[in-house]
Amino acid sequence: MDPWTGAPGPAQPAGPSGFAPGGISLFLVNAAALPLAALEEMVRALPPARREAAARRRGAAQAETVAASYLALYALLAPAEAVPSGPHGPVWPAAEELLGARRAVARLAERAGWPVGPYGQPFPHGCPPAARTPGGGRTDGIPGVSAAGGSEARAPARYVSLSHSQGVAAAAACLVPVGLDLQGAVPQETERLLRIARKLHPAERERLAALPPAALPGAFRRLWAAKESVLKLCGRGLSLPLSAFAVREDGTGQLDGRTFRIAGWETKAGSLAAAVWAEGASGIDGLEAFPAGPL
Repeated sequence: MDPWTGAPGPAQPAGPSGFAPGGISLFLVNAAALPLAALEEMVRALPPARREAAARRRGAAQAETVAASYLALYALLAPAEAVPSGPHGPVWPAAEELLGARRAVARLAERAGWPVGPYGQPFPHGCPPAARTPGGGRTDGIPGVSAAGGSEARAPARYVSLSHSQGVAAAAACLVPVGLDLQGAVPQETERLLRIARKLHPAERERLAALPPAALPGAFRRLWAAKESVLKLCGRGLSLPLSAFAVREDGTGQLDGRTFRIAGWETKAGSLAAAVWAEGASGIDGLEAFPAGPL
């Protein structure tokens, strides 16, 4: 189903830098288009901390918070092999699919809560399989889980990251720590973009300044998503200056002596970037190839 029109259609295609990581599940939902009744059901399934966070927001911001929180729990429940992100890009589940897993999401919220790190990173130590498995032969609408429980009951802990931008929510779940960011439309004026770029690393500023004006907004959007995905990966958020590290054109870089890798997708909602640590990706099917293309 097309997430924007509601009409049946193919999965969202990946952009030029699309990547097919076998160890990661990626989901997006157009929160602005979700019916009020669907959002209310999602809120009831969330842990208290996320219900309170949503209650502090209004309008579109509230819908994005609810959808992103729900989608993060939904992503934790979905076995990676059941929702390949491959050449068709991230998965856009319909509202019916999301709500079909409501009981499992609510059970996960009850068992696992919403632990956060010092700077708000959700599930900083991962979500253990015991909290994710329905048990008793139930599937509870979990995507890709059979009545027998499948391999998820024996799976390791999974990590999650979420993002939202301009009415769209996104979530990624992975076998290793992951940072995800979705960046929607950015200013089109060259001078304004270069002024914002002063916050970035000198090497990144130089790269952006060398681009023709027509190419600058897209490059800036992709780079900004990549930068924020690293902030979420390391768990330090905006406490870490954007100038403290550089994202190279191939999607790699270093922070605190560790190498990170980033994969990117272009979607109707904007640029989506997922970051993992290089050493954590080693030996994980599909993650050894991070990244997939230039940023």
